[in-house]
Amino acid sequence: MFSFKFSLFAELGINFDHIWQKTLTVLHPLKVADGSIMNETDLAGPMVFCLAFGATLLLAGKIQFGYVYGISAIGCLGMYCLLNLMSMTGVSFGCVGSVLGYCLLPMIILSSFGVLFSLQ
Repeated sequence: MFSFKFSLFAELGINFDHIWQKTLTVLHPLKVADGSIMNETDLAGPMVFCLAFGATLLLAGKIQFGYVYGISAIGCLGMYCLLNLMSMTGVSFGCVGSVLGYCLLPMIILSSFGVLFSLQ
């Protein structure tokens, strides 16, 4: 049963090992990042982190899903334009969205502290 689930995720292109390695790279920024992992356009991890961020905001009583997704989309588009203007070869939009999605992890940690501890 479990092999069927993992083979289905493999068919969809979801690799849990790469998601875990990218998450550890974000959590430990002074560590040298592996270029092959950082160049992949994995959007499964950022979607999970974006939904987790929305869920922690919902648990804190702040129903702001439009702001989360709107600011994320505008930020990804702005960084994509900026990086394409600065680089000679160009950057794919999926790569920018993947890296910025993984960078939501510190915000999830901070918003979960807001759920556990009252800041007022």
